Amino acid sequence: MSETMKVSDTILADDSTGNACSFTVAESAVDAVINTLRSETDSTNPHADTDPLLQADSGMAIIASAQKLFSSILAHRMASLGRQHNSLLPINKLPTELVAQILSLAIFSHTWRISTLSTLASVCVRWWRIIINTPSFWAVARMGEKPDLAAKKSKDRSLVVEIVDGSHRHWEMKQFADVVGPQAHRWRFVYLRSPYVRDLFGYLGGPLPRLEELAI
Repeated sequence: MSETMKVSDTILADDSTGNACSFTVAESAVDAVINTLRSETDSTNPHADTDPLLQADSGMAIIASAQKLFSSILAHRMASLGRQHNSLLPINKLPTELVAQILSLAIFSHTWRISTLSTLASVCVRWWRIIINTPSFWAVARMGEKPDLAAKKSKDRSLVVEIVDGSHRHWEMKQFADVVGPQAHRWRFVYLRSPYVRDLFGYLGGPLPRLEELAI
């Protein structure tokens, strides 16, 4: 007897837990979907009924389609339940301003990373909305950390401009300068470790109303 049959027999025999009923209902639902997909396939391929190989290929394709369909439905429902679960957690009953302060501590308690924002934003929809809509969380333009996104999301907030690794190439510095240079009026703290720092010198001659610290 095959392992598949043994597993099926075990499920069907376990009446005490209701698994037999659940299995039968699930099997009926799967059969209904497969029959619907088979009807659609037969209407487009009338020769499938007469060729055993085509029948086998068609059967596998139908089951694969059914599996994909069920997976999609279950994933959607799981995501919906996940959102409901997260909304009921104690932290998500706090006011938005307080949650934002907690997230700020998590973001800035260590070296600022774009990956930290991404990780926190993936926890739940509410955190994602708070992070996306809080400009101060994005007010660090660091080479290699999507400075263009930071410059955009930080809106008019004062910027920390950083190059912490001097091993970059000249073209990378040029790209960085093109992003942060036009935002010079927002520079607050600027830390540049680069052999190509002269690419930013042109911006130092303009108005820097918010600049508090410059380290080259």
